[in-house]
Amino acid sequence: SIDYILGVSASVSPGGGTPGGDQDMDIRLPSASDAGEGALFVIKDEVLTRTTTKIYISASTPDTIDGELSYMLTGTLASINLYSNGTSGWFVF
Repeated sequence: SIDYILGVSASVSPGGGTPGGDQDMDIRLPSASDAGEGALFVIKDEVLTRTTTKIYISASTPDTIDGELSYMLTGTLASINLYSNGTSGWFVF
């Protein structure tokens, strides 16, 4: 399995905005089967002043995150820890 740590230091979506701007961020997880059983994915918001933007985390089709297609990370300096079951999903821990 492969472990990932992702620090989100800007609020820019691919294709637009300026670093530190007011764009939401979209992150797609690798498939659980590609990542392997027990793989860890940690996402940490490193923006102290994030007030109106959000970080959207989505699973690769047909995977899920705790049974859902996506997860919204909000709040100041928020984070999420996920692990892969190696077949069809990611789980928050």
